[in-house]
Amino acid sequence: MSKFTPAHGSSGVTSRIIKQKFDEPWLSWKKVRLEVHDLWFGEFKVIYTFGSISIVLFIVFSFLLNSFLMQKEYRWDLSQEQSIRAIFEQKGSCIFKNAMSKIKNDQDRATWILPNVQTILDKHWSSTDFQKKSLIAKSNRAIDKEALTYCDGSISTSTHYEKLIILLKYQQSQQELQQFVTEEGTSANDSSSTPINDNIIYLQVVGGKNEKGNVYGLGKLTNKFMCSTHILTNLIEMPTVQQMEEMRESIFKLNNELIAKEAKKKSLENKVVQLLHNNEEQSEQIQQQSEKMEQ
Repeated sequence: MSKFTPAHGSSGVTSRIIKQKFDEPWLSWKKVRLEVHDLWFGEFKVIYTFGSISIVLFIVFSFLLNSFLMQKEYRWDLSQEQSIRAIFEQKGSCIFKNAMSKIKNDQDRATWILPNVQTILDKHWSSTDFQKKSLIAKSNRAIDKEALTYCDGSISTSTHYEKLIILLKYQQSQQELQQFVTEEGTSANDSSSTPINDNIIYLQVVGGKNEKGNVYGLGKLTNKFMCSTHILTNLIEMPTVQQMEEMRESIFKLNNELIAKEAKKKSLENKVVQLLHNNEEQSEQIQQQSEKMEQ
């Protein structure tokens, strides 16, 4: 990996490689065909293998360099190549996105894109659907930038709260809400055996899972939320004595497993020591026999 330091920065190299082979109307990095990804990475690999060769020479003699690599059967270490490929894909995605953004904002004349490809891209960017999505994305980024968090996509907490009000058709006043909280708190204090499960209350408020199987505001975290809710509910419903017994059983079981693993490890170590000892004895015997034969 000592050659992984060419004179040109990796971002600049990757950008040049992409621009040399951009002959289809790819709208995003993910839309680029896999074989093109492989081609771009192959050229990237050649450049970083011959870091002292200029980019111009690489463009002129890229075919010869690839042939040379095939003849020499050059290979990167597999583990290193996987890591480098992942970095290449990540940086390539950012470079691709920035390049498209510059073209859309007239910051790049895009002379490296074929005219027919440019026409298709311009048609997509000027479409009503794209303009609508772009406007929504800009609005979401502009709303309460300091309060951005994960809540139903990339929208802000304030927008998420407004959507929650509309969804639940919440019409209660602050006084009614305070009364509801007070009554719930009194009920919780009066009950000494049934703690309140906040997760269940949230599920009841948002109406459970939607038609897509997700809980509102959680998205892909729904399964983890439901799992934790189920576990917490079971713990609340179990008597304290039963919980203690189950904890003792779990600790006892884990302790036995640990003892068994330690015993197995000790046995294996003894076998290795014995094997090494036997090998040493055999080596000494062979050496003695060899010395006798020489005499």
